[in-house]
Amino acid sequence: MRKLKSVLKFLSTLVAAAILSACPGEEKEKAPRVRAATGGDVRATESYVRHFGEPPTVKQGTCYAQVGYYPLADNPGKLRPFPLFVMNREKRMELVTDHLLHWGEGWDMGGVLLNPFPPGTQLVSLGQEGDLVRVELSPEIAGGDDVQRQAVINVIGLTLAQFEGVSRVMVIAGGELLPNQAEKAFIPDASVVAGPGEPLVLAVTGTWEEGRGDPEEVSVFFDRPITVEEIDILDNGNPLQGDYYRSVFDMAVVLHPADPGAVTEGKPFKVVWKVTDRKGRKGKGEKIFSLKRLEHP
Repeated sequence: MRKLKSVLKFLSTLVAAAILSACPGEEKEKAPRVRAATGGDVRATESYVRHFGEPPTVKQGTCYAQVGYYPLADNPGKLRPFPLFVMNREKRMELVTDHLLHWGEGWDMGGVLLNPFPPGTQLVSLGQEGDLVRVELSPEIAGGDDVQRQAVINVIGLTLAQFEGVSRVMVIAGGELLPNQAEKAFIPDASVVAGPGEPLVLAVTGTWEEGRGDPEEVSVFFDRPITVEEIDILDNGNPLQGDYYRSVFDMAVVLHPADPGAVTEGKPFKVVWKVTDRKGRKGKGEKIFSLKRLEHP
């Protein structure tokens, strides 16, 4: 078992990808604020609190905690929530939607979740009129099957329904309205949402500074904020040595390897973990992950 440092490590690239910068409008579902001793302000939707409990605090600024949704790998008609943290209000709805298109690209995602958006899918436009949000995507999803197209509609609709005043969503791809949207709009149905289940390890990554031959850190990314009881990163059965840290929002464990030269892109590492989320759900397991390469400019 590794003992984590109590200091908070600065955001690694993949965690930063989950911290969005944002669209006009307050969150639709409101929950009590969580104010850190240092003055940070976290505003969580009811959906976030219901699925993941009280959100982590921040040292400064305002953070919006809400959820996104992805279909289950073995049952695409059901969606599983995951946290999204937004650090300011500007263009929040657009950025959340754009993030849905790419979240999890190249990750293992525990073998549980699927990204339903075809590679290359882009957000063309987004606009709100009254309770209706109109989302236009590039044409890639138009060629998918009915299950995939419906998953896309569900994902976008349920995610955007958390914004104040939104009750209907219209999803268009390549200029054509996707099917199964009553009266040219989709009314989100929470019955397709499955519970979050136990905490998952999504990926293991190495972070390289530009121009450096060895990685600065190795990160184990979870699908939600967690408290770590036990964790080890094993290289051919031997613990990878170094100092362990918690990331911002408690969604990753970050290791500064004692021997950075032993960490290479694509190398298999076995992760052994035992964690608890903020709703008391426990997750444990052991699994081999191929190291993904991330780079800081």
